[in-house]
Amino acid sequence: MRSVRLLLVAFASLFILNVAAVPYAAAAYDSLSTVCSSAETKDSPTCGSRTTTNPLTGSDGLLMKITLVIAAIAGFTAILVILIAGSRYMTASGDPKKAADARNALIGALVGLVIISFATLIIMFIVNGIK
Repeated sequence: MRSVRLLLVAFASLFILNVAAVPYAAAAYDSLSTVCSSAETKDSPTCGSRTTTNPLTGSDGLLMKITLVIAAIAGFTAILVILIAGSRYMTASGDPKKAADARNALIGALVGLVIISFATLIIMFIVNGIK
């Protein structure tokens, strides 16, 4: 019962952190601002196509895409483990060893989901702070 209460507190904390998470808005340094501010270079290919978001660490950058793909794969795997563990728990037929193994797999998958969520949240904070 204590572990169920602990998991509920962890999920509630995770929900509160995700709702209260505000992306850190850091001003990006633009090294071309002085060059591209003049009238003759404003329409050049370099100045016309420049952007202030970093393609690697921006909010839509490569690091965020990789993080979200890994989190989605890990989350899908954890949910699959939860379904299998629930099925094994229901078919344990009163065998305490089978029930304990299924319960441990279920708890491990739930803890894994919490870790995945916190890791993704931490990476989002770091990437948004790097801008």
